[in-house]
Amino acid sequence: MYSDAEAESESERNRMSCGADEEEQGSFKSLAKQTEQSYQLQLALALRLSSHASSSSDHSSSPTQTLSHRFWVDGCLQYSDKILDGFYLIHGMDAYTWTLSTDLQNVGIIPSFESLMSVEPSDDSSIVVVAVDKSRDPGLRELQNRVASLSNNWITTKDATDQLASLICNRMGGGSLTEENLVIRWKECTQLLKSCLHSVILPIGSLPIGLCVHRALLFKVLADLINLPCRIAKGCKYCRNDVGASCIVQFGSDRFVALIK
Repeated sequence: MYSDAEAESESERNRMSCGADEEEQGSFKSLAKQTEQSYQLQLALALRLSSHASSSSDHSSSPTQTLSHRFWVDGCLQYSDKILDGFYLIHGMDAYTWTLSTDLQNVGIIPSFESLMSVEPSDDSSIVVVAVDKSRDPGLRELQNRVASLSNNWITTKDATDQLASLICNRMGGGSLTEENLVIRWKECTQLLKSCLHSVILPIGSLPIGLCVHRALLFKVLADLINLPCRIAKGCKYCRNDVGASCIVQFGSDRFVALIK
């Protein structure tokens, strides 16, 4: 038999357990609702972009679009892949949603650059497109010229790797213990840039803040310029972001390049 005190204590534990269960269920429902809302927004955007793309007479994919699509889907680039002008990375809509909601034969394997240009920043606050194109990006041109000049003094592969990593880290927001520390600044930065440029397409050379995936892309662009063997692998040891990416440089054996720390 329980004493009155023991019975009261047991009752309190039961109430606390029920409260915790209700809180957990509420959190799960909230997450499920957010996920559903995100999917519906992505779906609406995909349908809008596919409608725009279907009006075009040319639905073929260029080599640069094909590479952009592969990176969008897989998050990887090989040593032999070269990031050329016209490459772009879409945030705010995943490839799976695009595939499910569109007729790829009629609109292409990835939203076209032209259709993305038609998106007004005020229409959708979630989508961001990071583009690589030195002809439209004075910041990237300046950086490429700078690296081409500096690389004359980089004697070893290790020296080139370290110097290039340091340059990119400093240019894209500095070091951080985890990428989560950069996410808030990244969101603020992209909203400001979209407002200033009146576009959801942001030149990679204009980014004062970059997450690991943007740092990895910029590293490979510049590494290709100076013939530094580099590939991009999906995932990042410093973050849990779904689009996390890491650079691997080849000298002796494959070496991971720290672009966040």
